[in-house]
Amino acid sequence: MLLALVLGSGAALFMAELQIGKLATMHTGGSPRAWLVLLGLFQLTLLAGYLAAWWLQVQSRFRQRLAHAVLGLCMLGFVWWSSIGLFPMSYGPESVRAPVRWVLLQYLSGPLWMILGCALTVTLAQSRVTPAARPALYGASNLGAFLGLCAYPLIFEPWVGLSRSALVLALAASLVLLGQGLLLRREALWPPVSTGPGRTGRRGLATIVLWAALGSAFLTVATAWATLDLSSIPLIWALLLAAYLLSWVIAFGPLGRLPRQQWDCFAGLSLIGMLAVPGTGLLSAFACAIAVCCLCTALHLRLLPAYQGLAHAPANVAIALGGAAGGLLTAILPPLVFAGPWEWELLLALLVLALGWGWLAQLLRSARPSYQGLINQGLLLVALLIAIGHARWVAPGPWTVIAQVRDLHGVWTVSVAADRSRDFRLVSGSTYHGSWGEEASWSYYSPEGPLGAGIAALRHQRSPGLEVLAVGLGAGTFLEYFFAEDRVLTVDISPALLALHRGDPPLIPNLARAEAQMEVRLADGRQVLEEPHPQPFHLIKLDAFTSGSIPSHLLTTEALARAWQLLREDGLLMIHVSNQHVAVPALVMNAARHLGLSAALLVDEPQDGDDIRATESTWVLIGNEATLTHPRIIRLARAHTGLGHLAAWQPVPEHQDRRRPWSDDRSGIIPYLLW
Repeated sequence: MLLALVLGSGAALFMAELQIGKLATMHTGGSPRAWLVLLGLFQLTLLAGYLAAWWLQVQSRFRQRLAHAVLGLCMLGFVWWSSIGLFPMSYGPESVRAPVRWVLLQYLSGPLWMILGCALTVTLAQSRVTPAARPALYGASNLGAFLGLCAYPLIFEPWVGLSRSALVLALAASLVLLGQGLLLRREALWPPVSTGPGRTGRRGLATIVLWAALGSAFLTVATAWATLDLSSIPLIWALLLAAYLLSWVIAFGPLGRLPRQQWDCFAGLSLIGMLAVPGTGLLSAFACAIAVCCLCTALHLRLLPAYQGLAHAPANVAIALGGAAGGLLTAILPPLVFAGPWEWELLLALLVLALGWGWLAQLLRSARPSYQGLINQGLLLVALLIAIGHARWVAPGPWTVIAQVRDLHGVWTVSVAADRSRDFRLVSGSTYHGSWGEEASWSYYSPEGPLGAGIAALRHQRSPGLEVLAVGLGAGTFLEYFFAEDRVLTVDISPALLALHRGDPPLIPNLARAEAQMEVRLADGRQVLEEPHPQPFHLIKLDAFTSGSIPSHLLTTEALARAWQLLREDGLLMIHVSNQHVAVPALVMNAARHLGLSAALLVDEPQDGDDIRATESTWVLIGNEATLTHPRIIRLARAHTGLGHLAAWQPVPEHQDRRRPWSDDRSGIIPYLLW
């Protein structure tokens, strides 16, 4: 029963975390950085849960049962509250300007109680088994979390939905509370704070906190590096988090009995393999996950002896403290104090210092050191040094960085070509957002491409003077299409990016040079779509990809329906859907067909003789038939929906994909992955 209770509690814990994660990231831009902020705050609330469990263990039986009853009511109240749509999350500027404080307040208003209740299970169960079985129970809780992490994107998100997931979570919480009540009826075999043999002191606590913090920090920086610089594959953060959870299962389970030095060797080889795997596909993502699993296992094995010698309640608190410290110091602090993504190199250097100190201590203090162990640890140290060199000298590429700024939504890099001093470009992670200068590229805003064709079709039907809503500013290249009689409302979620445009002088000059009547707002795009506007728009442009991440809250049927309501009868909704890893074109076309709207899929593939400054791009245009059948649009069209008469006179096939579109309740991404 103990094993089932711990597994179920861990699964319920991560189901609650992922449910709140989806809601929170929808309101903070949906970028990988927003997820890292959420992960850091989750570890902080988990620490509060283990502290509460420690406090509860030293109380009288009456106080334990009373506190458990109150906690149970709060847990079920949170689940019921969220299931009927009263969860206190609304689109507002606070979620953009201060995402850390905003998400923390959301945690305190509900999810904290669910996390407190689930964290209590491990401490209660460990107090009723022998000390030798306690690490296995802690590993089992991480196995349950791993199962919950896998079940959410595979089952609950695509098939159950947010509202029904809350009901499943309510059932799981009820079973967890029932199991905890049965445990409280049984006497604890061991007190939460033991004074018997084997108890470690402050040194043991410090050891646990150190290695737990380094493991948590490595997860965070590896996730940031993988999602921003390596690849924009969706769910790669879930893959790395699953690898991190497996490292606890391995270290505290049967595989942890392998010599620690072997895991040092595995960690070194996997880290080198991660750097050696070329490309940005699934293979590189799996190589990164293997490195996270092996390296974190090697780190967690170093704290296992201290964990076994410490009483279970302070040991769990020490692990949670280390996890919270590592997460907060690498997910939340760097965007506030660093201008660039330097935490990757700093953490690698800290790992070299911590592991190198142990390597030297073993070499100098031991009369008969294990040379095989020294070689394996040395391999890991060499791999870490190679990773530092790779980040410093190999990864930057042929462009010279002239400025970097960052916030909690991303890192923005302004660089210049080494051989062309008048070509500047803006990059966020692995995504190119546009150029400026005398030799600059149009990127995917070429006049001959979809954006140019759509604007030409709009101007062909009316006199000058367009009302435009542009979600996503980027480098501001698209502003060259608009003139003094046009009014453009531009929305972006990144304060750092707006600072590049608004400097004195501005580092990115396109916004300052714009001829149109400009209004620039710091907000989330979905927030602006939900607001009332005094008059409808001729054009709405959705191009809000941050480091290649998918802004799922802007691609749901509800979001597209709201955007359609804001358009004039002859208006045009243009959505940039270029992506190497997800079938975003099919996703948006399916949503348009589900809503009964006419849409055309446009692909711009520059040919020999075209403007060399143009780059390939894919867009979906949603509008009326008169606009979508303009010759400039038809020339680029590759598929359509809702324009059946086109088949008679144009070779544009009808869109045939039958996958379910996304909604605010269900948004399974796995069916749309490009394997």
